[in-house]
Amino acid sequence: MFGSAILDTAIGLIFVFLAVSLAVSAANELLAALFKLRAKNLFLGIQELLQDPSTEGLVTRFYEHPLIARLGAKGGKPSYIPSRTFALTLLDIVAPVTAASNRTMDDLKAGIEKLPASLQVTFRVLLDEAGHDSLDAAGDLV
Repeated sequence: MFGSAILDTAIGLIFVFLAVSLAVSAANELLAALFKLRAKNLFLGIQELLQDPSTEGLVTRFYEHPLIARLGAKGGKPSYIPSRTFALTLLDIVAPVTAASNRTMDDLKAGIEKLPASLQVTFRVLLDEAGHDSLDAAGDLV
């Protein structure tokens, strides 16, 4: 085509590799959707993050929260959770808003104290990293 066997071979190889990679990617996506691998991996990751191997404590409360439950299709677990939704859900689990008043920093600190010891350390580090900003400022950043 271009008069050079090397150039023709290189272009042919590029197209073959491109076609094979597209086919493998499509097959991978099909298998991931068929077996709900993303939802399972997300569940395992959240289970590990919340340090709840029994899945009967924080993980159950997390997935039953209305913000998370609506993300799953037909009662299933979601395969993706937006970062803002994730943060707001954890915030609501640790320090729920009451009808009488808004959530305060003291409510958040008291909620952290009720968590398992290893999670308390994690949440304290995150709170310290946030610079103990007000909850309004934190909501704008999430």
